Amino acid sequence: MPPVQTTVTNFQPAGAPGMLYDNAQNDIVTCIATEAIPFGADVVINGTTCSLPAAAGDVTGKNNGVALMTQSLATGIGYAAGMPVPVLRAGRVWVTTEDAAAAGAAVNVRYTVAVNGKGAFAGAAVASNTAVHQSAKFFLGNTAAGLAVVQIDAV
Repeated sequence: MPPVQTTVTNFQPAGAPGMLYDNAQNDIVTCIATEAIPFGADVVINGTTCSLPAAAGDVTGKNNGVALMTQSLATGIGYAAGMPVPVLRAGRVWVTTEDAAAAGAAVNVRYTVAVNGKGAFAGAAVASNTAVHQSAKFFLGNTAAGLAVVQIDAV
């Protein structure tokens, strides 16, 4: 007879960049990548296509979301140009941050290639490199660079 489970954890284990945090209501759309897009990156939706943000207005324009992970693709690779990308427009998702991020704080998104590249998330603003995502906040923070959970409210 197998052993009986006698304990449960209060919190789920950490996910991976681009993995949904929970099974709450999500708004997910699919668009075609115009460039390489890593899992868990912020993306700008332009009709049927999507790309990484290239200017502050791409982040603040409320027409963006987070590229979700697809388990049939290699971890750490992401999507190549021309591939369909599932994009979370509302819900909670695991992301990697460049620095510490506090729960409830504003989400800063990089639109330059410095540090972790376009579409990367940060807790602190960096002048001329990041902009505040207008419909997102950190749901779960961290104390240093690493995994955090971003909540995107309906756009």
